[in-house]
Amino acid sequence: LAVGGKSTSRDLSIYDFNGSSLNLIESVLWAGASHRIYSVGWHPEGQYIAAGGIGFNAGNEDGFIIYKFDGSSLITIGSKVRDKGYCLDWDPLGEYVAVGYEIGDPDYLEVYEFDASNEILYTSPIVTATHSSTFISTKWSSDGNYIASSHYTNEVEIYSFNRSVPSLTILPETSKSIGGSLYGLSWSSDDNYLAIGSWDNFLEVDRFNGESLSYVLGTTFENAANVNAISFLN
Repeated sequence: LAVGGKSTSRDLSIYDFNGSSLNLIESVLWAGASHRIYSVGWHPEGQYIAAGGIGFNAGNEDGFIIYKFDGSSLITIGSKVRDKGYCLDWDPLGEYVAVGYEIGDPDYLEVYEFDASNEILYTSPIVTATHSSTFISTKWSSDGNYIASSHYTNEVEIYSFNRSVPSLTILPETSKSIGGSLYGLSWSSDDNYLAIGSWDNFLEVDRFNGESLSYVLGTTFENAANVNAISFLN
């Protein structure tokens, strides 16, 4: 289990879970003065982990790092200096990692290539998308053909990803506004539905047909201040 955050002793921690307890295996403390991890994600093969945030080196630079985990230690494979790496997600094949940044108008969603066989992160993005508000959540579909992203400004959209000739194209009929800041996103296992969680304690589920999103249901949680994280059982 990988846990990212901020503390005086460690920002990224790897735990072994034996069914009843967590045992710390390895941890990393980022070197920057303002160090904080906002996002973590395991590579599909389980041997690598990406972590995004701020202050990851002594120069207090922001971006993301990819580590190799050999079962006992974390080894830095590569890093990208950019801006606050607010969210990230691997594509299902582990060939690409999508990273959403908080930069300022505009903000960026960028896709980077990762060569696991040679353990190389290519730091020039192969495709880029922009938005007027921070990318705070991004999720690949299970078939790797789409990336859903959401923002502080209660907006969500889906991009089509072309793997053969890398390109990222927004699907206009998926762009919509829901409630408050949208922190939670989750695809259903068949990629036919997208669940969207809002800061104003609202959850919506939409149907996706490859081109557009259509409303299926919405519910408000009376005893919750906000909906930050959601996940379909896949």
